[in-house]
Amino acid sequence: MQLPHFTPDRAGASSRAREALDAFDRLALPLEKDEAWRYTDVEHLDLSPFAPMRGEISVEGADTDDFGEGAGLVDADQDVFAAMSLAFGGGAKLTLSGTERNVVHVEMGTGDASAAHLPLLHVHCTPGSESVVVVRHTGEAGFSAPLIEVDIGDDARLHLVDVQELGPHVIHIATTRLRLGRASALDSVAVGLGAKLSRLRLETDLSGAGAESDMLGLYFGDGEQHFDNRTWQKHLAERCRSDVHYNGAVADHARAVFLGLIYVGREGRKTDAGLTNRNLILSEGASAYAKPELEILNSDIIRCNHAAAVGPVDEDQRYYLESRGLDPDVARRLIIFGFFEEVLRRIPDRAVEAGLRLAVGEKFRRAEEALVIR
Repeated sequence: MQLPHFTPDRAGASSRAREALDAFDRLALPLEKDEAWRYTDVEHLDLSPFAPMRGEISVEGADTDDFGEGAGLVDADQDVFAAMSLAFGGGAKLTLSGTERNVVHVEMGTGDASAAHLPLLHVHCTPGSESVVVVRHTGEAGFSAPLIEVDIGDDARLHLVDVQELGPHVIHIATTRLRLGRASALDSVAVGLGAKLSRLRLETDLSGAGAESDMLGLYFGDGEQHFDNRTWQKHLAERCRSDVHYNGAVADHARAVFLGLIYVGREGRKTDAGLTNRNLILSEGASAYAKPELEILNSDIIRCNHAAAVGPVDEDQRYYLESRGLDPDVARRLIIFGFFEEVLRRIPDRAVEAGLRLAVGEKFRRAEEALVIR
């Protein structure tokens, strides 16, 4: 793999960007033997032709400030891609307040296929506020590495929808990290449909007592697409609850990887947490790998469980529908769309939900016509 050759501007950079520049110069390139990248091979990617683009971001529904120093949640030493975004990227800060639900739409994207698009977004939810933020990743950038930091204040509630619908040749490596204050709540949905290679690292720090987090995900791969989802549920305070539920399907020669971790710290007493990943294999050439994990540092917990499944459409469900007179193809479609519906119906914006349902249906139709779903 070769990284882009960027010319740094240390004089005009913020202190955090200067630290990221140092990390970018210092960090080694990810190799397949590195555990964090074991199931996603970026070793042979050539990113050298791409030129840095600080971040094409449009926002509707809220005023914006410059990203500045951000929330400081993502460490530039996390990996070379986070360092790259923090060192050379640019973007916006949203400050969301008020008890009436704010609805904000954010679009990140460029049509420049020669660009390494490096958008930064800082969302600050003030105490007691309630907001909906819909982030869409669009366009045809050669390389996309968005970095999002979200700080949810005490007693605040955030509904976050992240939709990746990039062009078919894009390499997308994204990082999102959230911090939840006391008695705050997060409902998030991450949807992956586009890109050639798509990797999302999503971390949630439940830092305040009584915080709650529900993280849902949906991905649908076909052709040669590769989806890699990594989730962290970090219970750092007492009486917190978190649930992760990701559903994905792969057809043709697509591949999906899911690694999730529930971490319960020493202060995470009375933790209530669950982690589930389910994958449908729709073609013989497709594959999926799932690895849910637990790391528990105290024994005072209410619930801490995980589950994963990889397999084809359930034949018992199919037989049941066919025995009621449904055509086999119709029965299969109902099962698959019902599988996606578990996530789609949780999207808080009805227009976004309807658009995604159409996008999933169109992708399924193309795969059926290409005879890669049987």
